[in-house]
Amino acid sequence: SFRPRGRDILNLGTAVSENRIKEKVADSTDTPEAQGRLWEFWIDRKWDRTDDPIAPSRGGWLKVSLTTSEPWLVSEVPYSAAQVDAAGYLGVGRGLVFSPRVRAGIARSMKSDRDVIANRRYHAGGYNSHRGYRRRALGPRDDAGNPRGGEVVLLLSGELRFPLPWLFEGAVYVDGGNVWAEVGDVDLGTFPVAAG
Repeated sequence: SFRPRGRDILNLGTAVSENRIKEKVADSTDTPEAQGRLWEFWIDRKWDRTDDPIAPSRGGWLKVSLTTSEPWLVSEVPYSAAQVDAAGYLGVGRGLVFSPRVRAGIARSMKSDRDVIANRRYHAGGYNSHRGYRRRALGPRDDAGNPRGGEVVLLLSGELRFPLPWLFEGAVYVDGGNVWAEVGDVDLGTFPVAAG
């Protein structure tokens, strides 16, 4: 990790892992089959221009993440992925803070006959994702109804935070987005929205 400026951060890394499916749902033909060794390389760059690292009320941040695995030496299931996350914070008076957020990502297998392995696919649902769904419950499912994950994610959120007595805060939000199995499946008409 490097800290080029203030709270900005740059992470570079590599890892070798073995990914095996230990248990598969009986009679499921839609569970990702890809498994094997991966030698991954990644770079994350985050630019942080918020006024406070814990409870920001002004500014914003942007994070870009790129991951790839080499397809020639070690990796049996090579893939590449790119993801962008961003958030803004705008004080709108009397302790109110409006915060829009976005997450967009794509992952693609480097072999046409293989899926992206299950634990490198995108999942959504739950806190810090899409609060209208349980954790990892949004997006494609296998034949047994289990979350399968997908190769494309797009999440949008708008939140209005307000002060409560003592040190507490409350918030109202609108979350929208989805996870799609493949790039060709992306359809903004399948974009569930939740508010709370």
